[in-house]
Amino acid sequence: MAGIFTDGIAEIRPGTYFNVNTDDGSSVVGAKDGITGVVFQGDFGPLNEVVKLTAEEGYYDTFGDGGNVDAINYAFLGGAKEVLAVRVGAEGTPATVKLEEIVTITAKYPGSREFSVSVKDSLTDEGKKEITFYSGNRRIESYTITKSTDKEGAALAEAMKPSKRFSAAVNTDGQLANATQLKFTAGTNPTAEVENYSEGFEKLESQYMNALCVDTEDGEVHLLLKAFLDRAYNNGFFACGFVAEAATEELEDRIENAAAFNDEKMVYVLNSRVSLSGTEVEGYQTAAILAGMYASYPSNKALTHKLLPQVSELLEVLMPSQMEDAEQKGCLVLSRNPEGKVWVDNAINTLVALPENKDAGWQKIRRTRTRFELMYRMNTTADKLVGNVDNDKNGRETVIANLNDVAAAMVQEQKLMSCSVSEHPNKTSDADYAHFMVDVVDKDSLEHLYLYYTFRYSTNDGEEG
Repeated sequence: MAGIFTDGIAEIRPGTYFNVNTDDGSSVVGAKDGITGVVFQGDFGPLNEVVKLTAEEGYYDTFGDGGNVDAINYAFLGGAKEVLAVRVGAEGTPATVKLEEIVTITAKYPGSREFSVSVKDSLTDEGKKEITFYSGNRRIESYTITKSTDKEGAALAEAMKPSKRFSAAVNTDGQLANATQLKFTAGTNPTAEVENYSEGFEKLESQYMNALCVDTEDGEVHLLLKAFLDRAYNNGFFACGFVAEAATEELEDRIENAAAFNDEKMVYVLNSRVSLSGTEVEGYQTAAILAGMYASYPSNKALTHKLLPQVSELLEVLMPSQMEDAEQKGCLVLSRNPEGKVWVDNAINTLVALPENKDAGWQKIRRTRTRFELMYRMNTTADKLVGNVDNDKNGRETVIANLNDVAAAMVQEQKLMSCSVSEHPNKTSDADYAHFMVDVVDKDSLEHLYLYYTFRYSTNDGEEG
């Protein structure tokens, strides 16, 4: 994995190292779009581990629909193709149930999700029994075993070995009695403190993603997210975090909280209270929609003036003066288009005060995304060459050729105006190190149109006859 370097300091580990500055004047590694990380609290499912979910398979079979698992749903709604889900928390207890005293069935994960089980004779085979598990009224698993006077518990335990949700332990020999939706003794949810979110972020550090969001409006968690992104960026992790606070917080406070991030890797959704066909959502839910949108859009497209999918109404409408003030302080503001639909007013991040090594392009979501993609694709390409070419003229030209292939691809994809790679003119390659310049002109969207109207008082101009 690539890492950031400080000019003049030799790195210890072999690899590709990068830094970022500003200038005013083999097979190509492709883009990886549509990947969103979601860190959340739930009432079931794997705990403190990364679970990869696709939009097609959804999340219900793995996590159910309790707790704040809806953050995953909203990321998919925004357009995410894949979600890297991390359920966070510590301790908690699993749900359990006993079928007679013969077998004890235990949920594989702690949490308060409700389960029940039914045991009945098969309607199609009189020599069989069916054991069916439910979450609420939804059937989630079913097993068929052979009837026996003393081995039904063992048969069920054997049949349930592939289960993703439950494990079965045999207590004694016997025959299972029929039961109708026998309820489990409920488990308890893990506790999730602020530090548990930090542990969840760390699980994602080795994963590639475009965006990362959380299931909370808690400002402390948001600050932990920023700290994680800062640290991970130094190790070649190129993702943007999406957050929002509740509408009950004073608007001025929210604006100042956004400005305080001052980070191109953090996007703050200011007025997040919206309606999805009558269902009101806000805070982390809307931030997750925007995270999914950001992840799914290719880097040659801007989010500015793009509609939020399925959002029917904006419930916190800002005045133009409020929007201007907020956007000057790094807020992503939602507004209405001429047809009254909800869109992104200006796709910007929270970077307000530019450091010396960054230009104003870093304040734009599109250009930040493009630059992150370029660095990822070039760093990955360069990493494949580490240790595999000699540090001589031919070897360095091989590096340049491979990186220029990436540059040419991104120009062809209309993500860059131009890009060229060359050996650094002011640094000498020696021993096992070499220096290269990547000169980039990236694209922007046309977002400010100035129309000049000239009207004439006379009505005779242009009149025929």
